[in-house]
Amino acid sequence: MKYQGTVVTAKHTYGFVFCRELNRRVFYHVGSVNGPDPKIGDSVTFELAASRTPGQPDAAVNVTPVGGA
Repeated sequence: MKYQGTVVTAKHTYGFVFCRELNRRVFYHVGSVNGPDPKIGDSVTFELAASRTPGQPDAAVNVTPVGGA
C-alpha cells in the first residue's frame, strides 16, 4: 500500500516523513529513496516495510518525491 507524507527531518543518511493517514513519523534510509534526496517540506510517497532492527517500528521504502522519479 502506498502512503503520502511530508519530509520533516532530512539528514545525510536518513530522515523522517510525517504521514497524516498513519498519524505518525516514519523513518527512511536514503538507500530507500528513488531519485534525489528529499528536503524538509517535500511531499513523498512511500510503502512500509518491517524494520531490520528488532523492536523498532516499520520503515518507509520506495520513497519517491511527488511529481518526481
